[in-house]
Amino acid sequence: MIIIFMVDFSIRLFLSPKFSPILILGRIIVSNQNPEYVGAPQKKFAWGIGLVLSFLMFVLMVVLNTFSVITGITCLICLILMFFETAFGICIGCKLYSLFNKEKAQYCPGEICDIKNKQEIQKVNKNQWFIFLGFIIFVVILALVFNDAFKIMPTDLFKMLKN
Repeated sequence: MIIIFMVDFSIRLFLSPKFSPILILGRIIVSNQNPEYVGAPQKKFAWGIGLVLSFLMFVLMVVLNTFSVITGITCLICLILMFFETAFGICIGCKLYSLFNKEKAQYCPGEICDIKNKQEIQKVNKNQWFIFLGFIIFVVILALVFNDAFKIMPTDLFKMLKN
């Protein structure tokens, strides 16, 4: 997957997004949906971040055949970037674009680049904040309770079922 991402980001940036195999697959999958246009400059910036991360992983894991905190953090960054885009429709690379460029990003997914008043459905009340905080505390408690179990190497499920 590292090589696939690196080659695909290279095609997007140095040839044309029209020739990106992953974007072609995406075009096939969403062909019955209305397009949501996104500004090219910020997407190219985001793809550049993807290329840098995938190239770093390629060198460290494929060429050097190593793993470290660096590869773990790089993988975590990739997961966070992909999660925000798929779960919330927020391109963090597009948001970062505005920090490094004079011109404002345009045509952001979900119109997140436009300043507007929040609609009622977008507002979070005190009870919802307490529920969210309670969930975070619950996750931290679970992590602490199961911390010792995470240190044990997992058992092969199929070997365990044989016995």
